Amino acid sequence: MKYELSIKERIIVANLLPQAKSLASMRVVADLQHTLGISAEEHEQWGIVEGPGRIEWKVPDAQTVKEFDLARKEVDLIAEALHKLSEDEKVTLDHLPLFDKFEVE
Repeated sequence: MKYELSIKERIIVANLLPQAKSLASMRVVADLQHTLGISAEEHEQWGIVEGPGRIEWKVPDAQTVKEFDLARKEVDLIAEALHKLSEDEKVTLDHLPLFDKFEVE
C-alpha cells in the first residue's frame, strides 16, 4: 500500500509506534522505523538539525514528502497506534492528516 508522508508525519508516526508488543510485532515496528527513518541524504538535502527534544528542517514540510510502500501489517500497526491515541484523547492538530491518510476514525 502506497502512502505519501512528510518528514513531520514520519517523525510523528515513529513516536506513536508501540515500545513493547509481541516479538513478531516488534520486528515489524523495527522494520517500519527503519523504512520511515530519515536518511543521511535527507539530512543534507533538507537541512535537518536535531536539538534537545526537537528536529527542525530548512524547507517547507510539503517539499519533504516521500512515497512509501507499506505492508498491511505495518499499516495496521500505525492505525492501531492512531486509534489508541484517539481513545486516550491525546489527538492534536498535527495528528489529523495521519488519521485521514490511514483512514482511522
